[in-house]
Amino acid sequence: MTSSINVYIISTILAFGSLILYQAIKLSGDAGIRRLIERKPKYSTFLDRWENRWHYLIQVSRLLVALAFSLFFWIFISTSHSLSIESVGLPFLLFLFISLSIWILAESIAEHFADRISLLCAPALAFLALLFMPLLFPLQWLENIFNRIFSNRSDSDDRPSTEDEVINLIDENGDEELELEERNMIRSVFEFGDSVVREVMTPRVDIVGLADTLTIEETLQSVKERPHSRFPVYHESMDEVMGVVHIRDLLRATPDQLHQQIGTLCKKISIVPETMPLNDVLQLMKNKRSQLVVVVDEYGGTAGLVTMEDVIEELVGEIEDEFDLEEQDFIKRSDGSYWVRGKMPIYDLNEKLNNPLPESDEYDSVGGLVCSELGHIPVTGEHFTLAGYEVKVQSSNQRQVLVVQLRPLTTENNEILSSS
Repeated sequence: MTSSINVYIISTILAFGSLILYQAIKLSGDAGIRRLIERKPKYSTFLDRWENRWHYLIQVSRLLVALAFSLFFWIFISTSHSLSIESVGLPFLLFLFISLSIWILAESIAEHFADRISLLCAPALAFLALLFMPLLFPLQWLENIFNRIFSNRSDSDDRPSTEDEVINLIDENGDEELELEERNMIRSVFEFGDSVVREVMTPRVDIVGLADTLTIEETLQSVKERPHSRFPVYHESMDEVMGVVHIRDLLRATPDQLHQQIGTLCKKISIVPETMPLNDVLQLMKNKRSQLVVVVDEYGGTAGLVTMEDVIEELVGEIEDEFDLEEQDFIKRSDGSYWVRGKMPIYDLNEKLNNPLPESDEYDSVGGLVCSELGHIPVTGEHFTLAGYEVKVQSSNQRQVLVVQLRPLTTENNEILSSS
């Protein structure tokens, strides 16, 4: 009896130890061996040699797990003297319980001490990898074959991408290791690749443009109260943008030049379609060394403008200056309602709301959502209910919705609105 218990204990320790080793080696490998070399220079010779062969160490540790658990299971079965349910079934159930307990505990230990365990055991694993190399090569070959077969037959949507894995890792461990701002920035990097220029542009109705017939003197009087340093210059209408003029060039004009038209100071401006990915826009602006581009719709008309600041804000969040502080897109009032500017992007608003509003490819802004729901450009005072809110137009003109009030609905408010 005592010998059987000792065998159980030994097999449990082997299974437990092999799992810790496997999890630690895998976690260290996933995080990058170069990181280990920088942190532990005294191991650099060994790590440099095995950096590109770390998968062999993972395979050896995985093989040890299989052997340890096979031994573990075989001991439970072999100690049964008959094939009755009591003698086989109970050890099997006990095996499952202990296996799950071992797996969970081993994974937790390995996660917190992965590097220490890896560096301690890696030399021994390297020796085993060389010893079992004739066995590891066929296993690696089989793994590559199966990966190739299944990758050809599966859809990319059926398996998590590296992006999904990183985002999930951020969500799981963010509270412990990453600041909220860092997590948001990492998430923004991935979302940046899926964004198009239409989502961040200043819409045409908000563009401050200058007619090419203005003189430099007239332009200086016109822009001195504006919070911008660059202005698009157009011929006859905003659909014919000729270029961009910088306030610095206007201020450098000599008295003899003040009566010249601003077209003489224009610099070329790039034009991009509204569906262009932000990655490409950023690369274009870097290559052209431009801070401003014109966005056109599918018909060639000017849809808006995008600045370098607009693009960078998609990565690092809102960059507020003294002019931005004067005009807020979102205000939470003391009565629990929200005042929102019509030009505020829906996805930005939803990040601030407990109950998000519906998003669609048909609109990008709050004003677009209101017009889509009502089917027309509303007048001030129109209201409707949507997604748990009373939506009321506080200000509008003939072309757009300027300010919207969102009031969360209570049961009492809902009944009053329904009866009216």
